[in-house]
Amino acid sequence: MDVEPRRPELPHERASEEHFLRRKVSPRRVSRRRLPSALRWAGAGVGLIVVGVIGYWTASAAGRAPELVVSRIRVVGNERLAEGEILRALGLRSDSNILSLDLDGLKQQLLRSPWIKDVQLTRVLPATLTLRVVERAPVGIAVLDGLYLIDEEGTFLDEMSSRYAELALPLVRGMSDENGRLVEARAFLAGRVLEALAEEPRLAPVVSEIDVSNDAGSIRVVLRHPPVMLLVREENLVDRLMEIVPLTEDITRHFPSVKAVDLRFQGRVYLQLDGMDGQAGDIGGR
Repeated sequence: MDVEPRRPELPHERASEEHFLRRKVSPRRVSRRRLPSALRWAGAGVGLIVVGVIGYWTASAAGRAPELVVSRIRVVGNERLAEGEILRALGLRSDSNILSLDLDGLKQQLLRSPWIKDVQLTRVLPATLTLRVVERAPVGIAVLDGLYLIDEEGTFLDEMSSRYAELALPLVRGMSDENGRLVEARAFLAGRVLEALAEEPRLAPVVSEIDVSNDAGSIRVVLRHPPVMLLVREENLVDRLMEIVPLTEDITRHFPSVKAVDLRFQGRVYLQLDGMDGQAGDIGGR
């Protein structure tokens, strides 16, 4: 039997095959660039833990530091409220730490006082708390079941007493209904009227009282001297009063029985005389 002789393997063929096998089985090397990156991330994590621990320890230590216990409360801007009243309304504990104070919560607590319109609380390290108070100003005395001070928003501030004897404020009638219940809309109206009068220095001193029982379309204003009643609308109250107040002495001198001066109609002035219903006469346009 004939056997075909085997062709000897050439050297360059063996080298090529070995090169091919080496490329297939060569192990993949780990990139050297990954090692520093991993170390950096690990270091950052450790750093954050250390910072957190130090921060917690610092905050805890600060919370116990006697130097940061509030030792002084400075009150600025109060006129009617005594400092002691404000401090009682604040209700701060004697061991309160200046850093842990809830300033918003303390502010809301102070705003419960009807006298306090606004307040700003400021920490002054190491141990001082400053209160800058804006008080409400009384502009009238509401006549209800008693006498009460009210501000320009119709907010009840306090019951009238000898403590406020120096206040020469107009009386406010007609804020309650026939059952004695307060009507909020009338309280707001009274506040707006009083505010408008207070802004005009020539009117505020001469008004003795107002009555809002007939709402904004017919407000009664009684002067101190002469004690005459004026009927006005809210929309032009100040302008109409400024027109007629300088003439009231002449009006009462010429019409001694005048009951009211009606200014509700634009450009006209009507007189209501005592003992007569309705409008007694038109004394001309203004």
